[in-house]
Amino acid sequence: MSNLMEICKHTGLSINQEKTKYMFMTRKVRDTEDESDLEVNGIFLQQLQDFKYLGVNLNNINCMHNEIKLRLKDGNGCYFAIAHLFKSKLLYRKTEQLYTMYLRPAVSYACCT
Repeated sequence: MSNLMEICKHTGLSINQEKTKYMFMTRKVRDTEDESDLEVNGIFLQQLQDFKYLGVNLNNINCMHNEIKLRLKDGNGCYFAIAHLFKSKLLYRKTEQLYTMYLRPAVSYACCT
């Protein structure tokens, strides 16, 4: 971490203590006792358990179960927001376009095949 601080100083950058946070990622479940803030050259960085980055929820144990639940929740929200359009007999042929334009992107955003 001190190398990062040195490189930042050399290039004229500074680390914003309020905006900078860190997360230790592992596949194993860790004890919550060793979760603490990191102190580097008088700057304290807060440790996070999970955060949203570019629309994807990342957590410290690389578990995607919560991400899948949130995607399904978003998909359900989109569906129920336009459910009256899906049930409309006037838009029968347009329902496939509604699905591809609204529902599929909400559920499959940033997914890999």
